[in-house]
Amino acid sequence: MSLVNWGQLLHLASARFSIAPAAFWQLSIWEWQQLLGAQSAAHAGSQNLAQLMGQFPDEIKEETHHE
Repeated sequence: MSLVNWGQLLHLASARFSIAPAAFWQLSIWEWQQLLGAQSAAHAGSQNLAQLMGQFPDEIKEETHHE
């Protein structure tokens, strides 16, 4: 697990992007990655989706109602 240097990131947000501290803390990880130009693995392709669907299929269970 890597530690995040939040002070350094906050300084970078302020100096490079003119983002106020309150706005910085409201950014999502995705938004921050986009500002930095980082490649995000958050978007899986159809192959990954098919694999996940096979691994974790939706199960529809009929509910029985007791009256």
